[in-house]
Amino acid sequence: KLVAKYLPMKSEEERLAILSQRLFTKRYVDSDLLLDGAVEEVFADGDQKYLEEYVQETKEDKKLRKTYAEEYRAHRVRVRAAGAPKGKAKAKAKAGVAAKKPIPWPASITVEFARMLLPHSASTRLQKDTYNNRWVTFSSAGGGKRCISRSWPIYGERGALLNLAKQAWLWHTTVWGEECPWGEVV
Repeated sequence: KLVAKYLPMKSEEERLAILSQRLFTKRYVDSDLLLDGAVEEVFADGDQKYLEEYVQETKEDKKLRKTYAEEYRAHRVRVRAAGAPKGKAKAKAKAGVAAKKPIPWPASITVEFARMLLPHSASTRLQKDTYNNRWVTFSSAGGGKRCISRSWPIYGERGALLNLAKQAWLWHTTVWGEECPWGEVV
């Protein structure tokens, strides 16, 4: 539920894939030596309580991992049986997502043209800072305030604008799920 809350743009399959990686991480020392009982004489009497807790937690952890692994495998079988596409390109093609549009670059880039490349939302703003020779974009998508700027002398005016557009669309897509329609921005 926590992963679903913080990664709402991910599908159930992608979330399960992320969580499946936890199957291979160990919370405890992965040694059956402590579970064997042969080393109990090494522990002090006060440590016995901790050893028993460790043994119990390890058994519960292994049981939970096994249950989760079985659920994940069953989910994968259901997804594959349903004929779900295996790659992003196939998924987009099946969903009917249109091809990205080429950007009609003008001879000189105006603020109005640059705004056309950014997400059309009240949370995204753009400025052409001629004093510092940079494009600046601000976004409050998702409640946070973010700002990014790129310099024309370093990236070129077009490159700087593309960098800003990529970042603005990333913020916008993360919060709203809307994809960028421009081919060069992706």
